[in-house]
Amino acid sequence: FDAGNRQRFVSTIATGDWDAVILSTSQAKLIKNDPEFEADLIDNEIRQIVAAAKAASNLKGSRLIKAMEEKKSRLEGRSKRLRSYRKDNLLTWKDLGIDLLCVDEADVYKNLGFVSGHRDVAGLGNPEGSQQAFDMYLKVRYTNDVLDAKVVMGTGTVISNSGVELYTFMRYLSHDVLAERGIDLLDPFLANFGDIKADVEMDATGMRYKLRTRLRAYTNRQDMMRLYQNFADVVTSEDMEDAHFASTGRRLKAKLKNGGITPVLSEPSPGQRKEMRMIIGRALRLEGLIGEK
Repeated sequence: FDAGNRQRFVSTIATGDWDAVILSTSQAKLIKNDPEFEADLIDNEIRQIVAAAKAASNLKGSRLIKAMEEKKSRLEGRSKRLRSYRKDNLLTWKDLGIDLLCVDEADVYKNLGFVSGHRDVAGLGNPEGSQQAFDMYLKVRYTNDVLDAKVVMGTGTVISNSGVELYTFMRYLSHDVLAERGIDLLDPFLANFGDIKADVEMDATGMRYKLRTRLRAYTNRQDMMRLYQNFADVVTSEDMEDAHFASTGRRLKAKLKNGGITPVLSEPSPGQRKEMRMIIGRALRLEGLIGEK
């Protein structure tokens, strides 16, 4: 799939009558998106940034507002370049004749950027996101919105690292419903379904407590799960065990002593104590609480 063979391969996809074409993550990313469609989505993100900055006008001059302004400037330049793109003969995603897009291991694409007026809130993830996730977002949206084709995304870890991952999958597969309800931006979504509050937590040193604002939990869960189940086919561990038992007569789960997990406490070794002291020292230096020594 190098540069010399890429266009030949894409042309083969577009002109052949295939039951399925299997691409790796890196290969799919190398197929260009429609520049006009990409510019439209970027312009929409710019409008979201303007709205979020306006809502957070009381934070004028803050680090959050400056980051929004910098991102807005970058996106405006990118949109302008896409609008001035000179059409060539290279095939793009729209030319491939796709009628169904299946994305396996879709958790690879969960790091999708978002716009928010929240600042210093743990548990939201990285607002900048990754280019890989944005590329897949473009392909999913184009396949759904323009080609009117179906999209299936499969993953065993819908939520693993941040509290916005469920919202991210809704953006991929149910963005029109979010827009209809006025919760397509993260902040109104969290206002409906998120519990953001400050609480005391142990810091990285394990020695002190500090006050930290975090997305603690989801609220209004029944309504949120109705939104989620509009597009999600959920298979639980119990479903898998029942299916396995029906076909084999055996249960998947091994029997554990005492009926569950048994915690075993042990004293740290001298080497572990030394390593922990070094980690604590580094954490304190990062916070500027002590000198280099």
